[in-house]
Amino acid sequence: GVVAKTGKKKLLGRYIQISHKFGYTTKYGHLNKILVKKGDKVHRGQIIAEMGNTGRSTGPHLHYEVLRYNKNRNPYYYLNKTKKDIILAGVGGQGILSIATIIGYAVVESGLYLKQAEVHGMSQRGGDVQSNLRFSDKPINSDLIPNGEADIIISVEPMEALRYLPFLSEDGWVITNTNPYINIPDYPTEDQLKAELEKLPNKIALNADDVAKEAGNVRAMNMVMLGATSPFLGLPVEKLEEGIKAVFSRKGEAVVELNLK
Repeated sequence: GVVAKTGKKKLLGRYIQISHKFGYTTKYGHLNKILVKKGDKVHRGQIIAEMGNTGRSTGPHLHYEVLRYNKNRNPYYYLNKTKKDIILAGVGGQGILSIATIIGYAVVESGLYLKQAEVHGMSQRGGDVQSNLRFSDKPINSDLIPNGEADIIISVEPMEALRYLPFLSEDGWVITNTNPYINIPDYPTEDQLKAELEKLPNKIALNADDVAKEAGNVRAMNMVMLGATSPFLGLPVEKLEEGIKAVFSRKGEAVVELNLK
């Protein structure tokens, strides 16, 4: 968000007010020291102040408010660190469903809530495939991710990653394969795709097909993408590995080992 105000009030003491997208505002009060100024752009995890005891306060603590369109909201619902909203994108035949299934398996085995939207474009190999996957340690009301709210876009095709950028949150990550699947006559050039991806502040872009080929199984490209995403999921690696075993066990131990590689 953007720092809208800083200052000092009789009751609130030293405070910071930050404006966010979609009508949200947050306030932080009773601060000892303010480390930002009006107009600064701040991001999740950034230290913006030191907790204190200024204003009307009986001891050092943080006063925290969440407002939407100037109406107070319960901060409890915004302090869920386990929550992840993920968009998976690609084209038919690239293994998007397998990625979603494995993450879903790890989520359920970790005792978390899971919601997944239906996948589109499956009727035609090479057609657009997209899935919304949401998990949390608290109940989830909707299986659809609103615009600007996705924490991660996982895409096995670069143009499909760009297609879903309107859903990405301000500090969200794009993790994409750079190898294109050219199935339309006016597909962008490699330089055009690269230029657009370079504009993204938080991204991991790799040729997952080449990595999978080096590992001995070019069809495991989707598992390369899952591996690149795993540090951002907040899920135990062993649960993801169990999910891979569950999905590929019917194809034999050799296939399981190739996908675990």
